[in-house]
Amino acid sequence: MYGNVKPEKLDISLLTVAEKTIRSPATVEDKISTEKKRQEALDQVQDVYTLKKEYSSNQVDLISSIFDSGTEVNEEIEDERKKQIAAEEEPIDVLQPTIEEEVTMLKAKLTDRVIKDLSDRVFTALVQAGNDELAIAKDLTVTAINSVMNKRISADDVENAKKSLEEELKFTTLNSDLKNAAIELGRYAVIQNEFYDPEATEQLRKQTAESIEPVRILQGQIIIEEGKLIRQEE
Repeated sequence: MYGNVKPEKLDISLLTVAEKTIRSPATVEDKISTEKKRQEALDQVQDVYTLKKEYSSNQVDLISSIFDSGTEVNEEIEDERKKQIAAEEEPIDVLQPTIEEEVTMLKAKLTDRVIKDLSDRVFTALVQAGNDELAIAKDLTVTAINSVMNKRISADDVENAKKSLEEELKFTTLNSDLKNAAIELGRYAVIQNEFYDPEATEQLRKQTAESIEPVRILQGQIIIEEGKLIRQEE
């Protein structure tokens, strides 16, 4: 009985011609085809980039603080003016700080990095603006920054994002100097917020590899037909 079910022993060699059609005696995994399928799937996996959402709020906070510093300078100057008036019984000429002095007051409230990165035109425009003008400029600039920074900005897209913000602010009703200051501040705020995530990319590759179903050679399936050359991949 054993002789009737014992699998036939095949005598085959690579690069020889099959003398007869060869079929799989059992269902087995085709490891070569499985690995090929897995590699093809991995080749299609795209790199994963992560959006740093906190960058938008950080940049908005930075620009808001600069506008707020301009407002503080105006309030300090007004407080000093009132003190001078209150200290004198007779009307006097109130000492008004020069633009240069006001700019110095403003810079004292800012970081060295901000002072270095922005032009003096920005600081001059801020100290020459009234608080109402500053409030409007701040609102317009922050809105434009949020609009741009809420989108993904890769390293290659930064300049285009800056130009997009500039277009949003270009047609506002701010006076020329304050508008230019708002544009420079807005452009300064727009930075890359999308970064390559190696860990997420590797995790995706792992998930992809694990999702590949093994390629199976079914019992009785033809492996090589009679008269065909036997090759490594057969």
